[in-house]
Order: sequence, then structure tokens, then C-alpha cells
Amino acid sequence: MYLPERTSQLSVSRQYKRAAVACKACSLRKVRCTVTLSGPPCANCSVDAIACEIVHRKIRRNPDRLSSVSADNLHRQGQAQEQAGASIPTLESTRPTVLQASDWYANPTVSSGVEWHILGAMAPLEIPRSQSTTEIDMTVSLPPLGNLPAEEVEYLRKKGCLTLPPAEVQDSLIHCYFCHVHPFYPFLDAGDFLQQFGAGQTSLLLLWSMFIASASFVEESVLFEALYPTRTALKKDMYQRAKALYDAGYEKDEITVIQSVFLMSHWFASFKDQYGPWHWNGIAISLSQTLYLDHTDSYHYQTSRHTRPRWRRLWWSIHNREVWLSLGMERPARITSGENGVPMPSLLDADVSINSISERSRMYLPEGLPVLFEAWLCWTKLMAALCKILPSLRTTKSPIPTREQYSLLENEIRACYFLFPEEKPQDKLLATHLYQFKLFFETVIIVLYRPSIQAWNHERRAPTGQEDDDLAPLVCQKMATAASNAAHIVKSLLSDGLIGGCQTMSAIALIPPMHILLLDSCSLRPISRQTGSRNLALFMRALDEMRKSNMTAEVIYRWFKSSMARIDNMPVEETIASLEEYMSSSGKDTAADAAARNVNRWTSSVSIKTSLPDMILSYVALSSVVSAAVITVTVAPAIPSDVPQWKTGRLFRSAIINSTNFYRSEHNASSVAWNATLAEFAASYLDGTACKFKHSGGPYGENLAMGYPNATASVEAWGDERAQYQFNRQAFSKDTGHFTQLVWKGTTDVGCGRILCGNRGWFLVCEYWPRGNVIGEFDNEVSARTGRAVLRIPRIWPALGIVGISLLFWI
Repeated sequence: MYLPERTSQLSVSRQYKRAAVACKACSLRKVRCTVTLSGPPCANCSVDAIACEIVHRKIRRNPDRLSSVSADNLHRQGQAQEQAGASIPTLESTRPTVLQASDWYANPTVSSGVEWHILGAMAPLEIPRSQSTTEIDMTVSLPPLGNLPAEEVEYLRKKGCLTLPPAEVQDSLIHCYFCHVHPFYPFLDAGDFLQQFGAGQTSLLLLWSMFIASASFVEESVLFEALYPTRTALKKDMYQRAKALYDAGYEKDEITVIQSVFLMSHWFASFKDQYGPWHWNGIAISLSQTLYLDHTDSYHYQTSRHTRPRWRRLWWSIHNREVWLSLGMERPARITSGENGVPMPSLLDADVSINSISERSRMYLPEGLPVLFEAWLCWTKLMAALCKILPSLRTTKSPIPTREQYSLLENEIRACYFLFPEEKPQDKLLATHLYQFKLFFETVIIVLYRPSIQAWNHERRAPTGQEDDDLAPLVCQKMATAASNAAHIVKSLLSDGLIGGCQTMSAIALIPPMHILLLDSCSLRPISRQTGSRNLALFMRALDEMRKSNMTAEVIYRWFKSSMARIDNMPVEETIASLEEYMSSSGKDTAADAAARNVNRWTSSVSIKTSLPDMILSYVALSSVVSAAVITVTVAPAIPSDVPQWKTGRLFRSAIINSTNFYRSEHNASSVAWNATLAEFAASYLDGTACKFKHSGGPYGENLAMGYPNATASVEAWGDERAQYQFNRQAFSKDTGHFTQLVWKGTTDVGCGRILCGNRGWFLVCEYWPRGNVIGEFDNEVSARTGRAVLRIPRIWPALGIVGISLLFWI
């Protein structure tokens, strides 16, 4: 877990007093003893199961001074009791709860046995915190409990709500909050808060809520000092205290309550817990609407100029988290950016209180807060754009967006991305946050193109028609590129050791790219398969690190690990049946039609009783979209089709790619994709040839054929030249040049043209890039035949259903 160096400054500069009384064992080990708080035995002796012997300190040489000080304290306590009145509990009830070492983990609602500061019932009494060389007067005053009944006060005391952690633990939690939480939700005025925190005037509800959000980022040494085994245990303890204060109605300030319940939404225990992020963020929304924070009028007439920016930052922080939770949980957003007139925040809404903060208090704040606020403004605009996309994800009846509509939405999203700093910052914390913001951008790009595959999947078909033919490659390309960019970001976070500082939202952002990479890892193209598997392993490593303090990451990690194991162990018998179904399809069926039948077959088999989310079924359909529209299915028809492949553009492209990839797969070469530029070059050359059978002499690799009944037969004629090729010599020959170009490993793209030349039949020209038949490269680029190609994509469809269930838990 990375924290800025300022954390060490906070701890090193502070000097602590020795305890007045300590047991013999703790004194010898020089560790903190809890005997003054809980009585003998102390927590350490209880854990070690040894006798707890109290070591008394020597008597002071000046007892008169000690007596006078004690008498003065008793006098002040007596005055405090008279002012407290009958409603305040007795002094006996203010004693701290005795903590047994065996109970501290079993009952986390009881404060751990370290020197936690106990807030008494005497209002004027202030208990000073540990002395500090920073000269910041850190004292903890009694919260205003006069409006609460005595039994409520006693209940809160037993729950530990009036017991604050040690000073060093508080410092670390506050520092973690402003380093890791505040940049994403800057609704606090940092200067005003730190001033109140130093004076001991901070709301307890707000303080515990801040500890909930920052507990995921504390150092291991802080957990050890606070006697918590994990960050989750610490977070649970903080949450139970904050919830008890909220249920008791402790806080009366409405804005403070909204801030607190919003921070309580960072608590997530399990899927069965009804008080999760969705619950608490909903309360924050309702309370904000009660105060009219979602209306423009409230900013003009009910608030001061100083309060207005803080309210605006608070409302948009709630909005951003609501939109992201809605995406993760597949639920409609309860607020949208367009249903109110709240202005979009700007640089004028930045926190100006940090300008007047003292240098000593500035140690709690990270470097680069102005840059992080600009990044938050970009993220707010990104969430506003995502809010427009969310409604289309929940319905399959809306029409598929056109290329122009997609272009407008993507331009709006990319406008947010271009505002991010391009150079990599030197500060690691700043780099962590900027990486996360960019990761969110790539996830939104994938979500943007989801409606198309969702609609295709709803109709149980692959894309058909001219418009679909143009849109399907765009959808596949955009989603694959975004997933690759996300993998690059995750790799940077891992290599720089920054993954531990990622938010819970970052775990949710990993799911859409991981689904794309999961499909790539099962691709028939070796390069795509290797790249997908490698990038998917990076994501799993990231989740493995994040799940140490992130329950959401834990769930996502388990589901993907289980799905990957099921895919690896899936039997291959199903692939033969799918292949035979394709081979025996009607002559009028296209590759897209057969793929659509396979999608219907496999998705229906896994979704009848499981009610899988649409997204995973859409990704299953995407597999067939890639196979049919981008046309990379490596199965060649055994018998030439009766369909006139020369006349229909889609059938012509499908025949060329299918037949080409069939031979390439048998010689350990990756599949090629259709390239429109190469096809235009071939068509342009054919227009000026006057059907003269000769090579163009262009910059690409080139194969020619004429007189064959269809495109498939033409490619088969090139592939049959392998019978004459001598694999032991590996050299160019004019009799086998078509074959070696066809299976050249370095070639990635192909484009072809054709023209009818009267009685001589159709003249076919295919261009390849990068070009093959390079002298001296045959040994590496042309491999011997490896065997029959098998269509393996359907093999993963039943297992992908398991991954879909994880989409139900995007929280």
C-alpha cells in the first residue's frame, strides 16, 4: 500500500509520553500496555497466557506538587458534574468498557485494547491528545449529547462511539482520507475541517464515516498498533460506530448528515446485507433533495457565496457515485444529470480554504490537489455522459445507434479524456489517481458500444444487412482497443506498485475489459489468444492485490478464476457438433446465419434457468459477430457453395477469408482480417487491366486466379500447391508461390477484387500485407501442415455463463 512520505512525517514528528503504569512483561518488551484501561491482565498478557505483574513507578520526590495538581483536577471535575445536571450519567458509567484479549476480535463493536481516548460525560472537560512537536493543539471535546436521553448516551458509550482511536491512528486515517478519498469526492473544505479537527470540534458522525472510507488504505503498522487483523475488521468497527450514531440521531446539522451517510456507502459487507452502498447513497440522495440541493434556486437564494461551491461539489459527488453504482449493479440511476438545473462544477468551485491552511496542517494533504480537482471535473463530465448511456443498457427495444450517433457520443466522452494531463507525474499518489480516471474512461467506451451487441443478442442473431456489416467491425474494434488500453493502464499500476491505492470503483471498472479479454484468450488467432491470456493474467494479478482490502475485488476475482478454470477444463465434444451443423447448413445460409444459430443454441442452454444479465449474453453474441462480420472463422466449406459468391459482396468476403484462414490454421499461421484499402487497390487495378492476366507490380503481396466457379475454389487452387512445396528445402518456387503467400505467418490483412471477363470467367486479384515470399525468411514464415483446424469458439459459451452471474454483483 503506497502512501506519500508525509505519513512518515506525521508519525516521526510526534513525541509520545510513557504510560504511567505498565505490567512487567510489556515493560521488558517495550510495547504498549493496556492495564491502565482494562485492568489486569492486559491484552498482551492475555494473548500470551502469562501472569500480568504490575510494575509500579517510583514515588515522586515532590508529593506536594502532585497533590496540588490532583486536587485541582478534582475541583474542576466537581464543577463539571454540577453543570452537567441530572440527565448526565454518573461517573461510574463513564468508565471505559473492560476489554478481554479473547473478545477483541469476536466482538468488534467493543474498542480494541489500545490507549483509545474516552470521551467522558462532563461537558467542560477536555482530554488532551498525545503531545506533538508540530505544536498543533489536538484536543477532543465532548460531543453535544445533551439532547439525547441518558440510556442513548450509555448505549453509544458501550458501542464505543464516544471512544476515539489513538492520536497516531487518527492522524493516519485522516491523512489517508485526503490522499485517497477526497480527490474523488471533494465535498469537504479541507482547511475548515482541519481547523475544527485540531480544535476538537469535528462531528463524531462525520469523523467515524471518514474513517470508514479511509480504512482501506491504512498501513499495516497502523493495523498492528490498533490491534486489528485486517483492514476489513477495522472498517467494520468504524461502520458500526457511525451507524449507531446515525440511528441515535446524534448529528443535527443536515449537511453533515448527508456527508456522513454518503461516506457510509463505502461500507460493503456481503450481498445479503441490506445496508450496502446502494442503501446509503440512496439516503444521501433523498436528504439532498429534501434540502433542494438538486435545484438551481437553492444555490442562489438559500446559500452564501462561500457555501454554494461546497454544496455543488457535494451534489455532484453523490451523482457520480450513483451513476457508477447504477452501472455496476445493473439498476436504473435514481438521479440523472439532466433532470435538474444544478450547474456543472468548474474551477471556480475549487476549495479555497486550503490556501490559508497552516504548514503544520498541510501535512495531512497530498501534493497536486489543484491537478486532482481538474481531474475530478473531467470525471464528472464523464459520468454525465455515462448517465446518458445507462437507459439504453436496460432495454432491448430501442433501435441500435447508427455510426453517426456513436460518433457524437464518443466525441463527447473523448472530450473529457483530452483534458487529462498527458505527462506522467512524478508524484506516485497523483499518478495513481490519474491512472484510475483514465481506466474509467476506457470502461465507459466499452459500455458505450454495448447496446449494439445487446440488441443483436436479444434477437438471437448475428448482425445482418449493409448497416450491420458496417457497424459490427466498428463495435468489435472499439471495444477491443479500449480493453487493450485498459490492460496497459493496469500494467502501469502494477509495475509502479500503485495498485494498492485504487478505489473500490476501480474493481468495478475492470469487469467490462476482462470480458473482452476473456473472449480474446479463446480466439483462434494465436496472437490474439496469447495477448488476451497475458492481459487477462494482469487483471487477475491486480484483483488479487485489491482484494486484500476490497470485498468487491474479492468477489470479481473468484468468479473470473472459476470461469477461467471451467473454460480450460471444458470438453471438446461440443465443438464437433457445432462444426457439423455449420458444414451441413443450407446452401442459402451464410456464415452469419450459422453463427447466429450457434449463439441461440449455446446461450439458450445456459440462460433458461439462470436468468443471466444481458451483458454476458451480448458478449457471447459478440463472439459470433467477430466470426461472421469480421469473418475469421477458420472453416472452409467441403463442397463449393451454389450461391454466386462473385456477385454478393458479403458472401465474397466471407468465402475469401474462410478459405484463406482454413489453410493458414493448418500451417500454424494466425488468421487474417479483411482490409478495405487492399480491396480498393485490387478493384482499381482490375478496372484498368482489360482482363489481362498479369500481376500489378504493386507494393503488396499478390495472388491471381481466373476461371474458377467461385471464390472458394480459387483459394483452394492456391492452397493445393502445397503438395508440390518442399518443406525440407524452404525456398521460393514459381509453382508454389501462391501457397507460400497464402500461409505466410507475417501476413495479417487481405483484400480482394474480382471482375467478369466474358467466357473466361471471373478474374480474381488478392492483395496481402505485409507481403510474403521474402527471400531468406521461408524457414520462419512457412510451417509444415499441423492438422485439421477445429472451431473452438463454441467451446467456451457454456462456461461464459458462469462469468455472467458476476455482473449481478457489480457493487
